[in-house]
Amino acid sequence: MGAEKLLQRAQKIRKGLKPLQEKLKFRVPVAVGFRTTVDTTELENLIKKIEALDIANLLLQKLVKTVEEELTKAITTAQWDAYDGSTVDIVDTGALLDSQKVYIANNSIVVEYGVSYAGIVHFGGYIIPYQNPYAERVFLPARPWTTILTDGTIDFQGIVESELIKILKNKL
Repeated sequence: MGAEKLLQRAQKIRKGLKPLQEKLKFRVPVAVGFRTTVDTTELENLIKKIEALDIANLLLQKLVKTVEEELTKAITTAQWDAYDGSTVDIVDTGALLDSQKVYIANNSIVVEYGVSYAGIVHFGGYIIPYQNPYAERVFLPARPWTTILTDGTIDFQGIVESELIKILKNKL
């Protein structure tokens, strides 16, 4: 076959390709199913590691430590008005501070003060000094140091987020 005949044949093939492509467009089904597989072995291993970390308990322990520190700071910071116009902390004998207990119970952080006068110091009210029946009642102003737990002073969400990042970086 000569070169000229080969050229003519190639031109015919090229001319025929376009109609063939158009025909194929309409012959391919519109909905063609397919399947792809993703190996999740590494992800499953990571999930097992995370489950083994007991993250909830680690986070609660961090929150307990933070609450203890912040409550101690609130009691020992000079922020309360004294009778002479100065500002004082509410630590006298140290018994109130020493009675502080912060612990976890039923997925909650519990704060307790074990001295009998904790409520009067926190909420304020009248007392009879030394239970002396001859003494006049004395008003003690409220010094609510535990409001830091509910007023936004402690950023619980921020603590959890940053601690979670630390845990995952260090343990995985």
